[in-house]
Parts: sequence; structure tokens; C-alpha cells
Amino acid sequence: MSAAVCPAPVPTPLRDEGMRFWKQLLEECKKQIDAINRTLSAHGRSQAEHVECRAGEELDLIRSVYPSTRGKISIAFEHWGPVIRICITGQQRPNFGFHKEELEMPVATDGDGSIVAVFDEGRSLCPRELACFLTQRFRRCFPGITLPCPDAPHS
Repeated sequence: MSAAVCPAPVPTPLRDEGMRFWKQLLEECKKQIDAINRTLSAHGRSQAEHVECRAGEELDLIRSVYPSTRGKISIAFEHWGPVIRICITGQQRPNFGFHKEELEMPVATDGDGSIVAVFDEGRSLCPRELACFLTQRFRRCFPGITLPCPDAPHS
């Protein structure tokens, strides 16, 4: 008989770092969605056209009316550490969808000691920068409106 092999648990410091990053990301996304919705209101858009932010086990960023966009974001804990999983979908109109984006960003400690999500060949994003990356996906829903991204890094 062979014993069942259980995956190694995520070391506590990595779990703590991942959860700290996750909580900061949730707060930053809420702030940025609020800023986007204030901008939409200032441009005469009704609340039905606003973006929703639902935070729980997963983070859902949703605009239901066409053109629609939905970001489903979650944190997972692999044996090697935490990872942010992202799936962004949407539709320009019924039966015509946008290209689906699926990303995984490991959470790590940067050289300066900050906790970051690692993206695209080692580029690191703090929670505020990742929130901006996610919320700016809603630009395609509002082509004539510049959406705010507080304190966004300059590229």
C-alpha cells in the first residue's frame, strides 16, 4: 500500500504576504472603481452604466450592459507560494465577444522588500498598479471618456 501524497502547505510567511497583497488589491480596486463611477456620472452616464465591484472570495469587476466587461480575480496558494489569477471577458454586443484574457501573477517580495505581483517577464506591480491595470480594461466600454487611474505609474 502506498500512502496518499499531500501537497506541501504554503509556508506561513508566504501566505501572510499573499493575503496582505490581496487585501490591499481589494481596497485599491474599490477606490479606483469609485473614481471611475464618479467620472461616468460627471459625463451624464446613469448608474445602470456604472462598473460594479464585488469583493468576497473572488473579486468581480463587472459592467453588464454592452459593451460589457467582467474581470474575475482570485488568489490561490500553490505549494511554492501565492498567485493572483485573472480572467477578463466581455462582449462588444450580443454574439460578438472581446478576446478573453487569462493571466497568472505570482506574488513575491521585491528587492526593496515590498510585496508585488510579478507580471510579464519580471515586471512587478504593487497592489495600486495592479488595480489600475485591471480597472483600465473598462476603457473599451467607454471609448469617449478618459477613465481615471489615481497615482498610476507613468509608462
